[in-house]
Amino acid sequence: MFLIPFVAAFIGILLFFIYLNYSLSLKRSLYVRKMRDYRGEWDKKLLESFTYYKELNLDLRSKLLNKISIFYNEKEWGADVMEEDKLFACARACLPIVNRKSNFYPTVESGFILMNQEEWFSKNETQFEKEVGKMPLREFDGHFVKYSLEYFKSPKEMRKKNKRLFDLLNYYYKLSN
Repeated sequence: MFLIPFVAAFIGILLFFIYLNYSLSLKRSLYVRKMRDYRGEWDKKLLESFTYYKELNLDLRSKLLNKISIFYNEKEWGADVMEEDKLFACARACLPIVNRKSNFYPTVESGFILMNQEEWFSKNETQFEKEVGKMPLREFDGHFVKYSLEYFKSPKEMRKKNKRLFDLLNYYYKLSN
């Protein structure tokens, strides 16, 4: 009898966290559906002007467009920001997380429209260290961003040049089989 309130509280807390997770997933899937009409236009613009997009296969392009839809809706944009600028800012932000589960940079609230691709990759360096380790990060000799850019730009070339660093980045970014 004494444990019933504690069990009820535990179940309530558990259900609350399940609800939070489910509601976030549902909200994000609605964002993807809401932005579905823009995908063709976005695909065309990204193929024309976003170098890294061309290197992705169709499955990864689709995943990137989904991530862009979510990032686009979850971040606050200034009234004077043009749609094309929003698209490319979203693409730069979502490229490093295209094949990863992500919380979409919760600490980045402003100024992200001006961030270049290198800055977005540098935001992933800490996460790489947490997931893969300090020792593997040291193998990059302070050039994690440079190698990440190379990995996305020309993965086949990087694999030939430096298989070890390619394998580390592939383990983290999960782009190639």
